[in-house]
Amino acid sequence: MFHGTSGNDNMHAVAWSPDGKRLAYGGANALVYIWNKMTKKLDFVFQGHLGEIWSIAWSPDGTRLASGSEDDTVQVWNGITGGTFSTFRGHSIGVLSVAWSPDGRRIAFGSIDTTVQVWNVSTARPMLIYRGHTDIVLALAWSPDSTEIASASVDMRVWQAS
Repeated sequence: MFHGTSGNDNMHAVAWSPDGKRLAYGGANALVYIWNKMTKKLDFVFQGHLGEIWSIAWSPDGTRLASGSEDDTVQVWNGITGGTFSTFRGHSIGVLSVAWSPDGRRIAFGSIDTTVQVWNVSTARPMLIYRGHTDIVLALAWSPDSTEIASASVDMRVWQAS
């Protein structure tokens, strides 16, 4: 059994790597931890956010990890080397949900600002911005073929991802 902690700070987000060997988690102290199930030790502790971590998602191939924060950014970390891959800044207020497209080429972010944004991972540029929710966007899910994104707020919407 594993008991991850960061002192007295709450944890808000957790995600298993696709191969099930690593567990990423983060929360109120603005750090992202990667725990290795095999060694029972932390592989990495990522620093870079300035606010609480609200969402974490692994890329489909397990090489990268995205974390959404109340600091209005999404950080993409290299889950193999421990370095920072990229920082995405596009929301006006905290990012609560992060989801990779099944093909790993895009990331969707949901925010307190009520929008859903889709970014190209390799160029670190926004591709699409969806408006229509009247409250914070709490969760996102891509369709298996990467053509649609479902978003949950006080309502649920499905958006074309192209």
